[in-house]
Amino acid sequence: MKTKFITEIENSQEYRTHMAQLIRDELIVYIQEGAKTWLDRSEPDLDMWDTILKDAEDLRIVHTRIDRDEVYFAFKKACDLDTAVRDVIPTKVWNWMSNVHAASK
Repeated sequence: MKTKFITEIENSQEYRTHMAQLIRDELIVYIQEGAKTWLDRSEPDLDMWDTILKDAEDLRIVHTRIDRDEVYFAFKKACDLDTAVRDVIPTKVWNWMSNVHAASK
């Protein structure tokens, strides 16, 4: 069982900022890889690029919800993402959001 000290740290603004930064870092990589895969070719696949941008927007919403101390809603949004997009979210962030979500019920 977690101590009160650990729970307070995990609920602090500093910790939330750290979790949001982890998602933001992965989001940047996701967009860069998507651009290389779908745009950097003789015939760019604009439909797939549009999908990458839509997925990136969904991840940005998760990031913003965490940053605004709306972790419960960030987790709900993350749960609605396609599996491949959910996999962009670092395991550490996913587990933390899950714990915060469970504790808020």
